[in-house]
Amino acid sequence: MDGPLARFSKSPYSRPGVSTTIGDGRSALAERNTKYDILHIGFTNTLSANAASGFVLTENNLYTVDALQEYFEHLRPGGVLDFSRIRRGGAGDEGIRATVLTLASLESKGVRHPERNVAVVLGRDVVGEDTATILARLRPFTQQELSNIRRLGAERGRGVVFAAGGPYADEWKQLADAPNWRSFCNDYRLNVCPPTDDKPFFFNMTRLSQLGRSASSAEADPYQILMVTLGILVLLSVLAFLLPFRFAREKERPTIGSLTYFAAIGLGFLLLEIVLIQRFVLFLGFPTYALSVVLFALLIFTGIGSALSARFTRMRRSLLVALGIVIALIVIGAYGLQPLLRGMISLPFGARVVITVALLGPVGVALGAAMPIGLRRFQGLHPNSVAYAWGVNGVASVLASVLGVALAINFGFAITSLIAAACYLGALAHATFGRWPASASTPSEAPTPVELSVAGTDQPAGTLT
Repeated sequence: MDGPLARFSKSPYSRPGVSTTIGDGRSALAERNTKYDILHIGFTNTLSANAASGFVLTENNLYTVDALQEYFEHLRPGGVLDFSRIRRGGAGDEGIRATVLTLASLESKGVRHPERNVAVVLGRDVVGEDTATILARLRPFTQQELSNIRRLGAERGRGVVFAAGGPYADEWKQLADAPNWRSFCNDYRLNVCPPTDDKPFFFNMTRLSQLGRSASSAEADPYQILMVTLGILVLLSVLAFLLPFRFAREKERPTIGSLTYFAAIGLGFLLLEIVLIQRFVLFLGFPTYALSVVLFALLIFTGIGSALSARFTRMRRSLLVALGIVIALIVIGAYGLQPLLRGMISLPFGARVVITVALLGPVGVALGAAMPIGLRRFQGLHPNSVAYAWGVNGVASVLASVLGVALAINFGFAITSLIAAACYLGALAHATFGRWPASASTPSEAPTPVELSVAGTDQPAGTLT
């Protein structure tokens, strides 16, 4: 910008008083107490998977009700938040969704008539696409300010399409005519309801009820691809679960209930892992940081939990306690983790990494005990089918990798967490009421060695276990 493109950009980064920070915009803003006259977000989003339109399914923490509340808190009195989105892109009607998001955020800040605090101006970007720029602040625009916005909008853009007193045009006229923004977004042809931190999928506007309908653009709808993939995986998972029964010998065939335990913990673990990675994206600043730190912590602590489980002498009681702890922590984290992280987001990055690892430690240790104890129990009941249990667990994990995204998009991260808890609750029920090997309830799993003596001598010949 300050080099080969300087004659176009006017070298903004070299201007006196300009400072730059490289990082996640929302996280960087939350770390500061600074108040600003203008906060500008210009077409900001991650398009790393743009070639496959996969970004439609990714979370975006910049465009949520919680994010805009943060932005408004960093404005000086009279300060303006402005951001621009393509009016109708491959993801859907981004302009109108951004407008509804702004109205909802202002309302959540206590503004009784948010439509008086918002103005939307149409324009064109450098490639000729229609764009919508939303101007918003915590106090209403004055009539003089609205007159200036209308004049400048006509001179420099394509005019105002939404502002107090008009004019209203196109989909913004439908919004203005609706009783409120909730009624509008419920009746609109796409899902333009405001995203939240629990469902931060701004770029997915296809409703579950619209699944199977033809896409409005020439590109394939990523949401439909996701749901079709999920359907295929469900079918393959059922086949992988049941088909071996057809070929297993009768005396070596395990019960379906005993295998369901491994399917439950496979589904639950991956669903929880997906939610945790997404929850820590905002706290750590980048998706790559969240992926690395969360996976590191879970691998370390589940390994510790697995190692500790070998020392437990009472398998049944130990497994019940571990599963109970997992369920309790998941339920608490479903609604308590996000507010906790939001309150500590201003801490230095190193401290946030340490906190992340510390928070994941207890649940990781408890998670790590479920698989090895379950396998020891299964081996005691079905010694020739241990590989089958491993396979069922692996198949369930693959299914959960897609199921977790689908659940989060349609129902949010909190509900996805509760479904993970329900999986572990099913495993707990099976561990409580299911059959156990006879040695599982004894203080020691290793039977006491019995010494044998050779007839006619007093010397032991060996031990029999």
